[in-house]
Amino acid sequence: MRIAYIANYQGPDLIDRRGIHRNLALAGSQKIQTVASLLADTGHDVTILSPGIVAERKGHWHAGFASKLAPTGSSTVRYAAALDAPVVSQVVAMATLWMAFVNEQTRHPFDLVILYNFGLAEGIVADRAISRFGIPLLIEYEDDTDVMPDGRRTWKNRVWNWIRNRLASRAHGVFAPSPELLAQFEVPNKLLVRGILGQDLREALATRTSGRDSPLRVLFAGTIQPSKGIDLLCEAWERGHFQDAELHIVGDGPMRSQLEQRFKESHIRFHGFVPRGQLVRMLAEASVCVNPHRAGQVKPGSVFPFKMIEYLAVGCPVVSTRMGQIEPELELGICYAESESPDDLANTLRNAIDNHGPDWLERSRLASAAAWEAYGLETVRQRLCVLIDRVLEEHMPSQTLDAGTNHVH
Repeated sequence: MRIAYIANYQGPDLIDRRGIHRNLALAGSQKIQTVASLLADTGHDVTILSPGIVAERKGHWHAGFASKLAPTGSSTVRYAAALDAPVVSQVVAMATLWMAFVNEQTRHPFDLVILYNFGLAEGIVADRAISRFGIPLLIEYEDDTDVMPDGRRTWKNRVWNWIRNRLASRAHGVFAPSPELLAQFEVPNKLLVRGILGQDLREALATRTSGRDSPLRVLFAGTIQPSKGIDLLCEAWERGHFQDAELHIVGDGPMRSQLEQRFKESHIRFHGFVPRGQLVRMLAEASVCVNPHRAGQVKPGSVFPFKMIEYLAVGCPVVSTRMGQIEPELELGICYAESESPDDLANTLRNAIDNHGPDWLERSRLASAAAWEAYGLETVRQRLCVLIDRVLEEHMPSQTLDAGTNHVH
């Protein structure tokens, strides 16, 4: 089956060629890469169509180009041409992404469109694709369109909501990382996918030692941007005076240089962007992982990072702000902060560090087993393939009806 995966994927080559920094989407790109690789390994022909938007505000024009999905090269990535300018960049992205889609469709027609979230360019292209070519639509919904990840509501949310409402009635299925996000859709086929755990994480789990290292290694991995709460974590670390632990922050983003300068006396280690293999090794070496996401006024469950499941999968206790309804067997490995405030984060980190003993390790072991049972690669692969089959079956009656009424897409 040939699948068009319309998503804001940012591969290493795109980031390097276009100098992307302000609008990095590392976590989202990792999710997209994981799903695309899973489908490609199942035998599907997956082409990622990405707008490759640049938000550096330098006015540069970037030509479109084709690439291969790192690291396996099993799928093609088509990056649309982009103009690095506010607002007009979206208009350019809509036009050039649509051209890329039509070129691919003309060369070899698609059987399914998967749309990742509801970005303006991606949403408009998906809408035109299913209208013009009659291709069934499966939605991957990772972030609530109602509010920004930090709880603010801007004009972008109105645009995203309009796209979501328009496409929700035309989609035949949706998969998302929380029950709360799934509940926003009245579609016949739904699937909860909190994460996808591959062999590299299995190897990381196997290399984890059961003893207590000194000092303990506390790890955050992800894009360094305001919604992730990294500044709050750094403040918490400074206030907590954790002489018996060290904080490692992996990832890049618009706040990195500012935070490195601000907290240079706090002995926090900023590693920047690291290859996947190195990240997995660091997960295996971590004593506690932390998800300090800014809860703000965000509805519970409106955000659930894949990274949470990866943390749990490698047997690591997790300190986190509230993430909505989570399965009790997974919550065994999570220690919740009362709020996102630096004081509450510091208190929760202190609790996790001071009590990092047999009880926490056993709870983490049980949570890890539950994560692998629910979100191991083969389990998710089977469930996602069943979802796709149901989407195609659901689409067939409408195709038959359209043919009977001489409707032309």
